[in-house]
Amino acid sequence: MTNNEVSFVESIVNHRAHVSKTQDYIAENFNICSEFAEDENTLYLWTTNVNESLQMLAAKEYIENEIGSDKIQIVYGKK
Repeated sequence: MTNNEVSFVESIVNHRAHVSKTQDYIAENFNICSEFAEDENTLYLWTTNVNESLQMLAAKEYIENEIGSDKIQIVYGKK
């Protein structure tokens, strides 16, 4: 197996743990709440502060960089 193939397999096997770690990070650093619907592979993002739109955008960008927009769907609002 090539390094790319190994990385791809690891990302699939560790996907749930990676999402959970990312959720903790965005909660602490961006003050953004989230819920992961594993059956839909969707991460729902929301905040109780209406002035946090830039934080929401920053959190979404962080998730896309950490997990990849091709590996998870990001939705604004509660499930």
